[in-house]
Amino acid sequence: MGYPRAVHYAAAIAVAAVVPSAPAHADYTGNDVLKDCSVGATWSTGACFGRVIGAVKGVQLMASLSGQPAPFCMRDNVTNGQVVDVVTVWLRAHPSERDLDSEVVTSLALRDAFPCAKK
Repeated sequence: MGYPRAVHYAAAIAVAAVVPSAPAHADYTGNDVLKDCSVGATWSTGACFGRVIGAVKGVQLMASLSGQPAPFCMRDNVTNGQVVDVVTVWLRAHPSERDLDSEVVTSLALRDAFPCAKK
């Protein structure tokens, strides 16, 4: 029971409309995620949650639209805070990967923490 196909297309169009407007220097890497997620309750913490959870939703949407499985299989009861914790712990354990894009490190961390069952 998924979303109607029209909702998927509308979401993809909305994402496509926003992405080109971002400046070229707006790269947000694992270093940025770790820095923003490691401070107290500030604007940076909100940026951290927004980027990490946005990356998760983006990967899930693209997987759904493409008909391909997502690279991770989170249980239904996993909280946003838990997702951020998984990503920051993974970044601390993999310092050589911190220069990668935030969406990439988020996917890698969640793939390791929530692997899909082998078929």
